[in-house]
Amino acid sequence: MIEFRKNFWRKSFITLALVLLFFNSVLIVRSIDVHQAKSWKKICSHVLEMEDEQRSVYIKQHAEQLNKVQENYFASVISIPDHDYSNDGQIAEQNYDQAQLELITDDLFTETGQFNVLNEQLNSNEKYSDFIANTQLDFADTFAVFQTDDPYLKKVEQKTATAYLPFQNRELELTNWRSFEQADNWRIGELFICLLIIFQAYNLFYNEKNSGFLFLLYPLPKGRSYLMRTKMSVLALTSLTICFVFALNSYFVFEMYYGTFDLSVPIQAIPSYQRSVLDITLGDLILIQIMVRSLAVFLLAQIVLFISQLVRRISGLFISLAILLIFKFTLYTYSLSFGIFSILRYTNLIFFLNVRELFQTEYFINVFGNPVSARLFISVVLPLGVVFMFILNQTWFDKFIPVKPVKSGTGIRSAKISTSLIKHEIYKLFISSRGVIILLVFTVLQIYLSINSPIDFLTKEQFYRQYMKKLEGEITDDKLQFIADERLKFDELRNELKLFNELYEQGNISSTEFNFKTGEISSQLSTEPAFIQVENNLFHLQQLEPENRIFVYDSGFNRLAGLSEQGESDDILNSTILVFCIIMLLSEYATKDYQIKLNQITDAYKYGRERHLKTRLQTGLLGSSIAYMVIYVPHLIKITSAFGIQGLFCNIEHLPRWQQFLSAGYFNKMPIIIYFSLLYLGRLFLVWFLAIAIQILAILQRKIQRVIGTALFVFNISLFISLLGFRIIDKYSLNNIFYGNPLYQKAPFLILVIPLWILVLISASFYYCLKLVDTTSNK
Repeated sequence: MIEFRKNFWRKSFITLALVLLFFNSVLIVRSIDVHQAKSWKKICSHVLEMEDEQRSVYIKQHAEQLNKVQENYFASVISIPDHDYSNDGQIAEQNYDQAQLELITDDLFTETGQFNVLNEQLNSNEKYSDFIANTQLDFADTFAVFQTDDPYLKKVEQKTATAYLPFQNRELELTNWRSFEQADNWRIGELFICLLIIFQAYNLFYNEKNSGFLFLLYPLPKGRSYLMRTKMSVLALTSLTICFVFALNSYFVFEMYYGTFDLSVPIQAIPSYQRSVLDITLGDLILIQIMVRSLAVFLLAQIVLFISQLVRRISGLFISLAILLIFKFTLYTYSLSFGIFSILRYTNLIFFLNVRELFQTEYFINVFGNPVSARLFISVVLPLGVVFMFILNQTWFDKFIPVKPVKSGTGIRSAKISTSLIKHEIYKLFISSRGVIILLVFTVLQIYLSINSPIDFLTKEQFYRQYMKKLEGEITDDKLQFIADERLKFDELRNELKLFNELYEQGNISSTEFNFKTGEISSQLSTEPAFIQVENNLFHLQQLEPENRIFVYDSGFNRLAGLSEQGESDDILNSTILVFCIIMLLSEYATKDYQIKLNQITDAYKYGRERHLKTRLQTGLLGSSIAYMVIYVPHLIKITSAFGIQGLFCNIEHLPRWQQFLSAGYFNKMPIIIYFSLLYLGRLFLVWFLAIAIQILAILQRKIQRVIGTALFVFNISLFISLLGFRIIDKYSLNNIFYGNPLYQKAPFLILVIPLWILVLISASFYYCLKLVDTTSNK
């Protein structure tokens, strides 16, 4: 009971768990398209209230009507010159009246797309019996290898067909599956679970190992055995608890936006599980997934615990763990899903954590030429792995290893002890205070976010990119001729479209020919919105001096400057993560000396405490600078690799959307690279000020919980609120200073004033910190 209370109810563990839960909720909310989600929830609520027969007819008829209205709308607006495509979601009311169509939502395009999805799923459910009847044929068509005479593959085919036999007469009902699928595919929660269990396993062993408590138990076999069993029991309970809580958190947040899902429906009613051979309900599936993931997380925790016994230092633990996980991930990624090497994939820790794949369809493992169900195989291997690691940890810890006496003599070389204060403080920050772990966690998080939130180029942006890549550089006669030819081409296409409309109204061509011709012309006109933006750029450049007329592909610069919705979201997310990272990184380090009363020694003399404080501040600035690079470097790599950096040395006047700068006289001559250098330099200065502010809080409050709480409340809570979508908080907080872009776009001179103002704040806070440590020394 003492071990449970000491570790499971540890303040640091509970604080980290709550923070990760909150962060998980925030990231889920940020990933949801609220408009789409609310529309889906409203549509499902309306449709699922109907009887089955009525529902089927209604979905098909309503989807057909919606598609017709949408086609008529496109046919009408495509012939309108200079049509504003940004308002296509607001459809004219007469289109509804003519079709006598009542919308469930207020957006025709959104409702059309979602009813098409419902209609596809309805058709898929109706054809489920046909799919089961033709399972063998489906496999033969899907995988060419099943058409061979290989005995093993024939066994696989036969077992697969047999597994689907119980579902021959199964009829599937339509359900609201979107919230479950979104939660089921949410990977960040799994990442947070792994981080939390690694943190708990680390605390279970290293705190007592570093304090020397474990050496007191070495002479007592029963004490060692009982202690290890208790620690692994704590890890087992922790694994089950956090898997259940994070799953509940994810399902709850997604249900808030997409609506509730029925736990009693068979899992085949979920599109991604329609090929599953498990005869269970959705509620059963969720419980089974939580149990399997709990076992996998418990196995990971036991691996961490075992490595902790082998290595002497924490750095060795995380290096070993990183190597192991990279190796496992490589095997999981590159091992085939079938064949003799499939066992490397299905006995992999990564596969155990990504448990959903196991239940979505039937997989087989080649065991001595016999196909064995991967699900059955893993149901044996995973518990055996847990039992094996349990016994291994128990046996290894039970073994008494006496401390070898140090031999005296001239042959012994004493280790050199560094007397460098800065080296000592760096070690305290990155090793003793687990700074390396925190930076590694946030590095992985940023890389994960960069990889899993790729830049989605809309159709207009794709065409605009192609135009600007072709036109980049100084304006020449050839480029002007190209633009003139493009405008002439679009004018001719519109005239053709107008002609076909007149011919169709006069009855001179059939509807089939009309639809074919207008569809072909509409396809060619799809590039016109992007071309209109190019023409606007040309008009802007023609207002400049002839030698300054340069085309610059500006989409990437606009995003980095926060001049798009995605750019604003990037600024908010990166600022929130950065401030949170620095608070987590520096809070323990800043309060460590006060917790162990070391300050009573170092602060005894004025010279000593000033030198010590200056060194701590320098170390804090170093740590915060590294955190700054950890957050922004992956983001910059993602943006520059997607949009390029051509034109970086051009002036701001070449960017049409930077209107405030263009009307600010001298500032429109500023090179783009200078603007972004000042932007990121100002953010770096603000990070340094935050590092000094945390040190001031540590001097005043002394306890890590108070420092973290105060820093989060003052600097981070408003950023979290803005991240949730309540942008009004930006006007009444420090958020815009963290972003930088909103202030600089409104008042360009602030790009010079704010960095200098922050430097003054840094100097003042540094001086205040030195005075403060004098007045509070030896307290």
